Amino acid sequence: MANAGLHIWIAEEKGWITGSLGFTPEPGRIGFGIDPQLAAAVNEAGGDMNAVQVRTLIYVAPQNRGRGIASSLEDRADAQAVEKGFCHVLAYGFDTPEISTWLARHGNGIELGLQAPNGLPCRLIPIRNQSIR
Repeated sequence: MANAGLHIWIAEEKGWITGSLGFTPEPGRIGFGIDPQLAAAVNEAGGDMNAVQVRTLIYVAPQNRGRGIASSLEDRADAQAVEKGFCHVLAYGFDTPEISTWLARHGNGIELGLQAPNGLPCRLIPIRNQSIR
């Protein structure tokens, strides 16, 4: 993952992994580059790929859901993203429909009309209610 430019934060409790959140530190990057189809969809939605952070591998173990773990990981990621000048998050390649639903609840997501590799929708989510620039 590090070779593809992905960073990951892990939530743990008493030595057990309870959740994760992956992100790219560079604008719009997915793996080794910017996916042209996603870039076009972001531009069509009025966004700028240079202000978009890609997030993936958003996961919380089922027995730990509903405890604020994902929200805590997102808050930390949002704070860092804002410091780096990002305005939006591109939620991409999440693992389950529950994560997709959670993302839709947290952030006024803009549907991009594309699917992640697992068939779930891609959403562009404003960070802390920042508007598209």
